[in-house]
Amino acid sequence: NPSGENATIEIMNIQGQVVYKNNSNSTSQVIDLRKNAKGVYFVNVIADKGVANYKIVIQ
Repeated sequence: NPSGENATIEIMNIQGQVVYKNNSNSTSQVIDLRKNAKGVYFVNVIADKGVANYKIVIQ
């Protein structure tokens, strides 16, 4: 979130279950996913100016 506006960060597993959700206005955030199972996850960053979608893999 480079502009510092309020944003919701949502991480979902491959089954579509939300495993992390947080509202933040920080320009950077560290999220610890070490306790999550290995696999593919989808990250959605939802802000006033739009939505950004990412795919991450935990190995």
